[in-house]
Amino acid sequence: MPQLRNRRHECFAREIAAMAPFASAYASAGYGGDPRWFRFNASRLANRPDVKARIQELQAEFNQSAAIHSSYIQQKLLPLIESNVQDFYIVDADGKERLRSISELPRLLAAAVTQIKFNESGGLAEIKLADKNAVATTLLRSVGGLVDRSELTGAGGGPLNFATVVDEAMALVMQRREARGTEEARQAQPNASEPNK
Repeated sequence: MPQLRNRRHECFAREIAAMAPFASAYASAGYGGDPRWFRFNASRLANRPDVKARIQELQAEFNQSAAIHSSYIQQKLLPLIESNVQDFYIVDADGKERLRSISELPRLLAAAVTQIKFNESGGLAEIKLADKNAVATTLLRSVGGLVDRSELTGAGGGPLNFATVVDEAMALVMQRREARGTEEARQAQPNASEPNK
């Protein structure tokens, strides 16, 4: 499939194929407007048949030409999610728990470490692990398990009738304006209990 004719659609497809979040890809493609709608609009754009096909094609090209395949990335991310803080501690001869030395950690467990702090004597004092939520999000997105979209449904889970939604919204706006006008009129009238001066 050749590049998409629409320059923004092509840019968006490339961003999504590179596993960028929908809202970020939408903004990077040059779309403007209210950022609160970026995810929704991006989801609609990603589901257009031509854009969807282009995204799939770009992902396939990436997997074929990349020196590091997505399956390799997935294999490297999984241990970060599975890392358990209990594995970093051992019970020494005195019966006290202590952090294991970095050289004692298995390679896959050491990969989850993002920061190490040492105490004054040079011993290991603190270990920070990778953000599991961020890693899980990346992993799910790489296998297509995380879809950045919201689905709106009507009454009883049926289709959404936009005419009804607009009518209800307009009725609510009118009620609020009417209530505000009544309150303003009440405040503008002189109080009957106060004598006129």
